[in-house]
Amino acid sequence: IRVDVIHSHLPEAQRENAINDFRAGKTWVLIATDVAARGLDFKGLNCVINYDFPDSASTYIHRIGRSGRAGREGEAITFYTEEDIPYLRNIANVMTQSGCEVPPWIMSMPKAKWKKHNPKRDSIAAGPRDDE
Repeated sequence: IRVDVIHSHLPEAQRENAINDFRAGKTWVLIATDVAARGLDFKGLNCVINYDFPDSASTYIHRIGRSGRAGREGEAITFYTEEDIPYLRNIANVMTQSGCEVPPWIMSMPKAKWKKHNPKRDSIAAGPRDDE
């Protein structure tokens, strides 16, 4: 699988190259931080996977908005931890407002007020670590 990454610590030229390669089909999977959540349009993108749970409904909307644009169907997959469970209802509300089906168990959860949280997860390396 042809994979590339973009994040705010990359030089802008390198980010642009990764984006252009993805748009041209040279890269099949683009792993991105929220640097790609706003202002980028990818035609034909049909799936967004959120590895980290968003810290607000706005962030969620901007992230998943990369897929299914201009009336096309799209899919969003969001991983979550136990710490994220109180915020599932907030995401479910966004989903129902856009016409998506949401499992009843999520809709029966109490609403929680969003607060900034950064789940601690091990990083996913793009290659071998320098210390190995």
